[in-house]
Amino acid sequence: MGDTNLQSFLSAVHKQAVERCGQDFADYLVRLRSERERLLKKSWKKTTPEELGSKTEIFREIDFDTIQLHSAKFLDENQYLELLYEIAKIAIPYGQFHKAQQLLLLLKDHSALLKDDILAVQVHQRLGDISFYLSDFNTSLAEYELCMDYYIKLKDPQHLAGTMLSISVVLVEKGEIERAVKLLQEAKALAAEYELNKILIKINMNLGNIFHMKGSYDDSLSYLMQTLELLGENDDRSIKARILHNIGLAYKAKHEDAKALESFNQSIELSTISENNHMKSLTYLEKSEILYREDDLSAGTALATSAFQAFSQFGDRLSIGETYKVLGMISGKRKNYRTAQAFLENSLRISRDHNKPLNVGQTQVELAHLFIEQGDTDKAIDFLNDAKASFVDLHALARVSEVEGELSTLVK
Repeated sequence: MGDTNLQSFLSAVHKQAVERCGQDFADYLVRLRSERERLLKKSWKKTTPEELGSKTEIFREIDFDTIQLHSAKFLDENQYLELLYEIAKIAIPYGQFHKAQQLLLLLKDHSALLKDDILAVQVHQRLGDISFYLSDFNTSLAEYELCMDYYIKLKDPQHLAGTMLSISVVLVEKGEIERAVKLLQEAKALAAEYELNKILIKINMNLGNIFHMKGSYDDSLSYLMQTLELLGENDDRSIKARILHNIGLAYKAKHEDAKALESFNQSIELSTISENNHMKSLTYLEKSEILYREDDLSAGTALATSAFQAFSQFGDRLSIGETYKVLGMISGKRKNYRTAQAFLENSLRISRDHNKPLNVGQTQVELAHLFIEQGDTDKAIDFLNDAKASFVDLHALARVSEVEGELSTLVK
């Protein structure tokens, strides 16, 4: 984390603590800081500036620990626990996951938490979120399952359905696709019973994405179309843009390119209106693949390049990898085989780095096509077998069948 961002984070923590603890606490912190700086300056008296190292950063780290420790003197027990929770919440958007986790684990083990179900479930929820961000899916799953128990006890169907949705996302990351689908279906029934439309929209979108991943494109379209029907006139245009983008993906996979282009163009229009540049760039990339199929390679390259520039600014490595894949496909069609292979191998590496078996499998299929084009059947068979293994791991049986069909034409 950069120095400026760290200052902003600690400023937000300080502000929250002073609001809850009062002016006496603020004055107390000033006295502590003044004494600390006096001692440090004395110890650094003979140190040259070049040797000071990270003394400013040390001050800031000390400030965080000081606030956490000394605020307990100005609050009763429940108020102190609530402050620690609020500080943990502040830490998450600043990317200070380990600090947030440290505070939440402290709360989780505190005996007073047993008396407050509302705070307890919030603590478990945040711990689940942080573990997910850190790719610790087993811990994330355990925390979310605890949340389910609390929401059942609290008779809170809205948060229960939302937690079931979160668990399904974790299960997908763990490769437990069928279990995720079953849980989403249960969450959908709960959300429909209590008319929780916003959650129902998210559930349908996730079901649509899972069935797309599995290669069941008609099922994916069915859920996505249901989602469109749930949207009102004044609903977020960014959400509608994402749904239309996903509908376009399903049509593209079915090779219904005219319908795919229509959905992509509608998505781009809504993303532009809502200033959602990341969503617009994702749709540019998908549209570029349609143009590649139609042999409009110049227009396809232009859109893919625009998307690449945007993803670079966003720091979205996974989407950069997907852009490499499309650029590799375009280069292959131009018979620039060496360039195409380099693009596709970069895409494969990034997908593996991000542990995305669907992206891995799709790129392996494109590498197989590239070697078929060059007459190297053996390498093509190797890549198709690797792609099949990737799809088997996802339980994407429709995709497995597609690959097996390609293999049958190559293996004598």
